[in-house]
Amino acid sequence: MPAAIALGTSTFTMTAFPGTPAIQNAIPMPFFGTTPFAAPGLGVVASAIMLGFGMWWLTRSEAAARRAGEGYGDGADIAPSAVADDPVIRELATVAREFDPAEINHGRHGDAAVPIGVAVLPLAVVVSVNLLMSLIILPRLDFSFLAEERWGATSLSAVAGVWSVAVALAAATLVLIVSNRKRLPTLRESMDAGANASVLPAFSVASLVGFGAVVAMLPAFATVRDWVLSIEGGAIESR
Repeated sequence: MPAAIALGTSTFTMTAFPGTPAIQNAIPMPFFGTTPFAAPGLGVVASAIMLGFGMWWLTRSEAAARRAGEGYGDGADIAPSAVADDPVIRELATVAREFDPAEINHGRHGDAAVPIGVAVLPLAVVVSVNLLMSLIILPRLDFSFLAEERWGATSLSAVAGVWSVAVALAAATLVLIVSNRKRLPTLRESMDAGANASVLPAFSVASLVGFGAVVAMLPAFATVRDWVLSIEGGAIESR
């Protein structure tokens, strides 16, 4: 199971597939003025290689596990509330990941299974809205005011990628709620739990960004930066 989760969340969908809203794809966009669909050909080829090799390995490992008689338990001996209330598990989980186990007790899973088409719909919305915003909608609008100092003295190429991702994720979230409203018996409680769980990663990222900003103001940082940028050859110089 960990390998299957890693393949679906931490390989081609995170770094290679064109239009992915992953943070690894969004970070370079303001610096290079690119969109989430930059280098689509290479992205598709890389995604196919990652997916093909990953599925081959998972299939091979599954066959080996079946031959060995391995399987999963029903989980009846593990109470979610006990896991959520364990202070050691909560401390380790909140440091390692972005979810607070205490929120497990809030909200409730729906009883009805989700059809594959409904499950894939939000993903399709993310990619399609991302594409429309990046290549059609935003380029046709006038954002010349962004060059003014009060708007950050920036340009559309520096923010278009991030804006496209934000709008795409918001649209996909709305589609997910509308298409699964009957399968979400406690929507308000689930959203509250998600909002509460988001506080920790938000503060963690804010503290890291603040620390980075302080380091960037040091004279030693400027010296190291100038030395790295002065290295000849490579994509940095040509850019």
